[in-house]
Amino acid sequence: MRRESRNLIGATLVLALLACFALACGEGADTQKPVNAAKVTYERFLNSIGSITHTRGRPSEPWIVEPLDTSEVRGAFEVKGWSVIAKDMPGVPAGAVARVEVFGIPVAEAKGKTLEDVCSPAHSLGTAEVSTTDRSWSLEVNDGALTPGSTEIVVRTVVDGKNGWPASVRILWRSTGSPESSSSIPISKLRKGDIILMHWDGQSLWEGLWGYWTHAAIYWGADKRGHVLIEAVGSGKPSRMFPVEWYDDPSLDPSGSTASPDDWAVIRVNATDEQRAAAADYARNRLVGIPYPPLDDEKTQSLALSGVKAAQQAMYDGLDRNKDTTLYCSALVWQAWSRSSNGAFDLDSQYQQLAQGLSIASFTGGPLPSQYCVTPNDIYDELFAPSPVQLVASRGPVALAQ
Repeated sequence: MRRESRNLIGATLVLALLACFALACGEGADTQKPVNAAKVTYERFLNSIGSITHTRGRPSEPWIVEPLDTSEVRGAFEVKGWSVIAKDMPGVPAGAVARVEVFGIPVAEAKGKTLEDVCSPAHSLGTAEVSTTDRSWSLEVNDGALTPGSTEIVVRTVVDGKNGWPASVRILWRSTGSPESSSSIPISKLRKGDIILMHWDGQSLWEGLWGYWTHAAIYWGADKRGHVLIEAVGSGKPSRMFPVEWYDDPSLDPSGSTASPDDWAVIRVNATDEQRAAAADYARNRLVGIPYPPLDDEKTQSLALSGVKAAQQAMYDGLDRNKDTTLYCSALVWQAWSRSSNGAFDLDSQYQQLAQGLSIASFTGGPLPSQYCVTPNDIYDELFAPSPVQLVASRGPVALAQ
């Protein structure tokens, strides 16, 4: 790497760190952006240290390298990263020891508090000494030290009795003695291409249209965000990649718009690993970013029910499972499997025409053509037919789709 590039990286990081330094006092633990949205390189860290020596006051926040933000951790785990040491700080005795203090608190309890508030003895997980040779530190957190669920891990450096600015990540921690509960989608059992159906209580309108299951998504795989679904949600919103963990623990979703499903089912197509990967990758590469049709738009629904032809046509057009310009949840799943296999996998072979088209007719102005739309319940109905799907796991009724 050229010297100019190194200096530019260092200067950029210093500006970012100074911004965090200036804002940290006023930010709550539920709003402060974690330090390690992505793992930083040691070279970048050293570049930043070289310029930070010219700053005044307390040391900058440490880098947290592991665990990654929003990751899931089970049992004992290691928190580690890099930090400033005494010689990086003007006015600090050269022989002063730099230590890193690690704290953990449930996200629900941390809400509304600053990171400084979280750094209390009641939430301490331990202390680690920072290496004077490479500025690294690590601390193993023992199983049982935390409450299972969404947890804020906070780290701060202490040098010569002075507390540094805290840094934090959020994780989903599970005890090894408590496997995933029946209320949680079983992440450990998911395989690429699996289909997850969901139900929320109180959705009477959608239950009248779709049946019991009101949402469908396809599992793509794991990345830095977690275990990722691909799904279509909400009128006008683009289809997206979304961590399963956020359905299990909605507090992880910064938008605050996620709710845990009351019931769920994991469906697996009996296919080869290559075919499952092809379906998931088709969804990832071809179906992300397509807007949702106005099916759940209350104004459009109301106008359609009142007999307004334009609204009824919008509902009718939106239900087309082959449409490319808009996409609803079960159509996304159906297209991924059908198109990636050139039609070999049809997850709507037991087509029920939305309860024979009776419940949808008032919204569309008449019954739908055969094989026009696919619902989450249609996918679930494949379990009751001689078709290549199996039930992997479920919470809630297993026969209400009939």
